[in-house]
Amino acid sequence: MNAPGESERLPSSIGGLVDLGFEAYLARAPLYLLLALSTCVVCAAVDYIAPAADNNAEATRLLIIEVIELLANAFVIGLVALDVGGRVASEVPTTRALVQGAALRWGRVTIASILVESIVVLTADLAIPSAPLDPLAVLVAPLVWLLWGTLALTLPLAALSAESSGAFAALTSLVRAFGFGFHPNNFGRLALLSLATIAPLLLETVLSDLAALHPFGHAKFWCNFPVDIIVAAPLTAVQTAFALDFARRAGGPGRRRS
Repeated sequence: MNAPGESERLPSSIGGLVDLGFEAYLARAPLYLLLALSTCVVCAAVDYIAPAADNNAEATRLLIIEVIELLANAFVIGLVALDVGGRVASEVPTTRALVQGAALRWGRVTIASILVESIVVLTADLAIPSAPLDPLAVLVAPLVWLLWGTLALTLPLAALSAESSGAFAALTSLVRAFGFGFHPNNFGRLALLSLATIAPLLLETVLSDLAALHPFGHAKFWCNFPVDIIVAAPLTAVQTAFALDFARRAGGPGRRRS
């Protein structure tokens, strides 16, 4: 449960929550940028080295890259969530403590990431209406964005969860994400968070459209994966701040001590 006085250290305004997230990110920006660069290098190496003689081979190569990205980002998400949670509790952890904590919680965040990614993949075609625009598709897309914004809460909640079982922590965090996100007190803020959550997807869509007009080698990689990898840390920082705020406003458990 929340520690005494913890809610007072969590900003109540939207601007304050965003500032909290970016303050936490900027405090360790060199570490997060180094991790992002390392992940990009590994993923790029796979994209350039692995053979792609046909469409099936290319699909396999991209799947391998997606798995590497998911595993690496799960560690980064754990780092960022624990850092923001510690700052809210006025217990700013050392980098060593963060790394150890993220390593211990990497499994539960990975399971939560797989659950979230599975739902995102199933609903991806509904998120960006294709031309010619269908009025129903235009109506459904914002609902999908709200769904994705809610799902995004799952990952920091899993990282901060006190459950001992990783799989149980991932599942309960998914349930809590929906409970907190769709609470009447949080719905307006959820809409704003959802816009931030889908912003990388919109950027990737624009880059992919430009690449289709001006083709270049390995376009599928460069128009998608680097964006996800680079924004993982700052976006998680903001999502964690909002997740803690949503838990407080919904009257549920916030940052929990293990």
